[in-house]
Amino acid sequence: LDTACVKAFRVPAGTLVEVFNTTLHYTPCMVDDGGFQVMVALPAGTNGPRPEAAADMPAAGDSYCYWKADKWVLCHADSPKAAEGGYVGLIGKNLDIAVD
Repeated sequence: LDTACVKAFRVPAGTLVEVFNTTLHYTPCMVDDGGFQVMVALPAGTNGPRPEAAADMPAAGDSYCYWKADKWVLCHADSPKAAEGGYVGLIGKNLDIAVD
């Protein structure tokens, strides 16, 4: 995914945002040293340990970026997630909404 196709934005304090399961997103994202408070509601089991596929199950087409249960990660080469072994699937400018 070319980051030139990405729209990064801030959400004002006190605003509720629904992110659909078909939307690529990253949350939360701290933008200053003041920190942040956020509530994220996820289906039970999400972000839990990554389940192992059964030996006879064919590899999923997107298994290379499967990070945890119900969580896929595409990251930029300059990100901490890439250093942790995340799939580098973002190319172009590494967006930073604290300065952009």
